[in-house]
Order: sequence, then structure tokens, then C-alpha cells
Amino acid sequence: MDGANESNSSPVNRSKFFIGGFLIVAAIIYLIVSSTKANAQYFLTVDEVYEK
Repeated sequence: MDGANESNSSPVNRSKFFIGGFLIVAAIIYLIVSSTKANAQYFLTVDEVYEK
């Protein structure tokens, strides 16, 4: 029963939490950036507007 009362705020658990959170945030940022680059069109020329 001694191990059952260990606190969850140990340095190892805290570092795992921060690493996991960082990976999730990094994945979200990567998806946003890659999607934006794939779909971005900065401007249309006058001729391109008339063609559409």
C-alpha cells in the first residue's frame, strides 16, 4: 500500500505531461501551417480574374 499513495506531481510525471503537451501543440501547428501553404494563393492578376 506504500506505492498507492505516491503523489502525481513527481518530476517524472510533470515532464511527461509537458512533453506530451508540446507534441500535441507541435502537431496542431504543423497541420495548420501545411494546410495553409497548400491552399494559399496570395493574389490574382487581372487576366486571371477575367479568366474565371
